[in-house]
Amino acid sequence: MKIKYKCEICNRDFVSAQSIVNHIIGKHHLTSKEYFDKYMKNPGEGICPLCGIETSYRNMTLRYRKYCDKCGSSAENTERLEHIHSTRRNNNAGLWNSDFVKDRMKAINKILRGTDYYFQSDEWLRKHKELCENRTKEDWDKINSKIAETLYNKYGEKVTNCSQLTFVKATKRNNRKTQKTFCAKYKFNNLFFDSSFELYYYIWLKDHNIDFEYQPDAIEFIFEGESHDYCPDFKVGNEIHETKGLQFFENHNPNGKMINPYNKHDNGYAEAKHQCMIEHNVKIITDITEYKNYVDSKYGKKFIKSCKVR
Repeated sequence: MKIKYKCEICNRDFVSAQSIVNHIIGKHHLTSKEYFDKYMKNPGEGICPLCGIETSYRNMTLRYRKYCDKCGSSAENTERLEHIHSTRRNNNAGLWNSDFVKDRMKAINKILRGTDYYFQSDEWLRKHKELCENRTKEDWDKINSKIAETLYNKYGEKVTNCSQLTFVKATKRNNRKTQKTFCAKYKFNNLFFDSSFELYYYIWLKDHNIDFEYQPDAIEFIFEGESHDYCPDFKVGNEIHETKGLQFFENHNPNGKMINPYNKHDNGYAEAKHQCMIEHNVKIITDITEYKNYVDSKYGKKFIKSCKVR
C-alpha cells in the first residue's frame, strides 16, 4: 500500500486525500482548511503575488489558488499559455493530446481570439466564407464526389455526407426519432427541433390548445429527375404550416424564390421544394414576432437558448 498522507496529529497513514479529510473532520474536529493551514501550508502560500490579497482555498490536493479572483483571469491565462508552449516543446507520452492540454488550448484561443476554438473566431469565419465564395460548382462537385466515394466504399451507401448516411440508416430502420435527432438544434418536451422558429411556434400552439401535429407525413417531390421527400413542420387542422426565416428567400422576399443561404449551389433544390409547398398550399410563416414575444414574456428570454442541444 502506497502511503500518500500522514496525519500530523496522530501519525496515522492514509492513501488518499479524501480519507485523511474524513479522518481529521471526524476524529480531530477540524476542517480541511484549518488542518491545511496549521500543518501543510507553505510560507507565503495563499497570498496573491500581484496584489497581496488572500486567495481562496480549494482542497488538500489543489491547495490554495495562486492568484486572487481579481487577478486570476489574466494572470493564470498567461501562465497557461506559457505552460502550453513548454508542453508542446517537451511533448511525451501523449501529453499533448490530453484533456489537460486541450483545456489550456482553449485558454490560448480565449486570449488570442476571444473564443474557445479557432473555428469559432471571426478570422476563421471570414477565411471560410472567402474560400466557399471562391469555389465554383465544379469544385463543389469534385469535393462531394470524393466524399460520396469514400462513404460508399466504407459503408456501401450512396450519400454525400455523414448526416445523410445517418438519415439513410435511420430510414431503413424506420426510426423517425433518429432521423430528426441527427440534425436537431433544440430539444423540448422530448421532441427535437431544427430551428428556434419551429420551437417558438410549437410552444405557442401547445399553450393555446390548438389542435396540431408536429412533423406530419412527408410529401414527395421531384428534382432533377429524382424523388425527394419534403418534411413539413406542422399540420394545424387541415393546413400544412412551414416556418422559414427570410434568409431562405432570394433578397429576403417571402414572395420570391427559395434559396439555400449556406450553399448557393443547392438553390435549385430549395426552389423545387418551394414549388412543392406551393402546389400543396403550404402556409409559410416567416414572421414569428407574435410567437417569440409570447414565449419570451411567459418563459423568459433565455428559455429557448436553454433548449439548445448543440
